[in-house]
Amino acid sequence: MTEWTGVRDKRVLITGATRGIGLAAAQALARRGAQLAIVARDDARGAEAVRLIEGEGGSKVDVLHADLTSQASVRALADEALERLLAEEEEIERRTRNEHHETPHFRKESD
Repeated sequence: MTEWTGVRDKRVLITGATRGIGLAAAQALARRGAQLAIVARDDARGAEAVRLIEGEGGSKVDVLHADLTSQASVRALADEALERLLAEEEEIERRTRNEHHETPHFRKESD
């Protein structure tokens, strides 16, 4: 049976990833090449989850902080996630423009 890789290089935001089934899901997604952002209420749990997830061989994990029992915190989380995603897209666009911009190649002529 072949392993599903449909998330390779895709951004995935996962809540509840600091323990239990959410952590197991995040680890599985990391093994499959997803670029993860997790939501943590507690800094220590978030740091431990990052250590465990990155230990699965995945790329760097982003941590966003929120208390999902608070509607104001959920709104702030949505704003922060969107802001990060837009900043990431702008960076990719900037890099793409720079890669396709031809720079003159100079060589030193010998005397």
